[in-house]
Amino acid sequence: MNYYKILGLTPEASPEEIKSAFRKLSKAYHPDRKGGSTELFCEINQAYQVLRDPLQRAEYDRLLYHKQERYKPRNESQYAQRQHNNPPEDTESPDTRSERNNTGCIIVVGAIILLIYLLFKYRLLSYY
Repeated sequence: MNYYKILGLTPEASPEEIKSAFRKLSKAYHPDRKGGSTELFCEINQAYQVLRDPLQRAEYDRLLYHKQERYKPRNESQYAQRQHNNPPEDTESPDTRSERNNTGCIIVVGAIILLIYLLFKYRLLSYY
């Protein structure tokens, strides 16, 4: 789910643009209004809650960028190798490989922390 697409924005949107888009869409799709949708209203609200907070937005942008880069071939030769089922040449040093693995772990830990934060915030999880 891309929060920017839900609000009809680009990742470069300012906080004022985010707030304006949220207000416009929340009025249009509020469940109490005719033609409103509870599911869509919840998605709009969730997108706004993440994008309005600078820390959550930065974490979301990192995760979104990583997800997009993960499936995109880096250059045309890698794409050709995937198409012909040729294994890519292993020119990576062990140090580079371990750095890449550490980056993945950091992103996973960040996502888990964000998830726990959101669970506490929306009171789906408590201390006791």
